Amino acid sequence: KFFKKSRMSKIVSEDLDLALKNIYARKSLKDYKYPKTETIDIQIKLRNYGPKDPRFSGSVKLQYETRKTVKVCILGNKKDYDDAKEKGYDALSLEDMTKYKTKDKKLRNKKVKKLARKYTGFVASQSLITKIPRVLGPGLSKAGKFPAVMETGDSIEDKVTEIAKTVKFQFKKEVCIGSSIGHLDLKPDQLKTNINTCINFLVSLLKKNWQNVGTIIVKSNQGRPQMIYPSGNVEEQSEEDLLKRQAFIKQVEREERFKKEEEERKRAEEA
Repeated sequence: KFFKKSRMSKIVSEDLDLALKNIYARKSLKDYKYPKTETIDIQIKLRNYGPKDPRFSGSVKLQYETRKTVKVCILGNKKDYDDAKEKGYDALSLEDMTKYKTKDKKLRNKKVKKLARKYTGFVASQSLITKIPRVLGPGLSKAGKFPAVMETGDSIEDKVTEIAKTVKFQFKKEVCIGSSIGHLDLKPDQLKTNINTCINFLVSLLKKNWQNVGTIIVKSNQGRPQMIYPSGNVEEQSEEDLLKRQAFIKQVEREERFKKEEEERKRAEEA
């Protein structure tokens, strides 16, 4: 889907460029270490929107992947199930899915919710797509992960790539909406393209477009939030600031490790 350039007029290009410069600057630090490629998230706070306003949802395919790696489950007929297993993907057959079906809807929804959290997204065979709501209930839809349809001629790899590039927005009650829109292995211009497309799409869903946008923030997993809207809130970060942030993150990690070790020790003593 394409949008008019005027929709980006509210985002000052210099603010976005500086925000990206700050985000990528952490990778230049000598002691920069992170166990996986950091994802970049966008967080949008709506204004003049409340629980009584009509809900909306929508998805848009970006030009570049939003995550370095995605975990996808194939809900397949026999052919697609066997193909997925052969290629090393997690898969569930219709028989596997019926195990989630129970008279206790609360228990079923709990199990499906746990399943949804396990994966980035789902792909389903075209012949099964209408059966999934009856078997699994509304859990995948509520999680914003209703399966992408694999039609005749589609490959699993193409559908997984599509999921990696797709961003979904859903307004229920919360006025803060967020999603991953890239990762630090992308080039700044590529990430900028994803951000622009993402914002344009969300604005098109809002009843009064930009009048319903309060703030827009982009940040990496462990980086400092960069507010690109309203304009004038992004400040260049010095190397000293980056080092302080790095030291703070390490301190938090140490405290989390200590807390985890203490909990494990207490469980061992109780056992």
